[in-house]
Amino acid sequence: MKESVFEYLCPIKKGYEVFKKPPDYFSVRYQKKITHSVGDTTDGATFFPDIDSWFWLRHDKAKQTRKWADGTRCSNWKASVVCYDILMSENRKVLAPMVFLGTLLFGYTKQLFKGLL
Repeated sequence: MKESVFEYLCPIKKGYEVFKKPPDYFSVRYQKKITHSVGDTTDGATFFPDIDSWFWLRHDKAKQTRKWADGTRCSNWKASVVCYDILMSENRKVLAPMVFLGTLLFGYTKQLFKGLL
């Protein structure tokens, strides 16, 4: 049976808080990990329903820290590719390219306005 992302999250005022350490994500493509700690927060899937998928939790962590677990830089492109890879692994083949483009464009714009690029 597939593990639910919601088994690890507790709703808070603006999104969710991690209350139980979720399994680490390992990107086969980049050979890097994204890890979460108890107490991490996420705003959920921005402009998208919070579906039972790991993509938005992993993307938020990569975007908040802009780093992989080993401390190396994780670009907006790579964070969006992680979303794509996760959704493809969940057999959400129609959703994967749409989320990739949305996170890539929205994430880029958000970083541009914050002066991070």
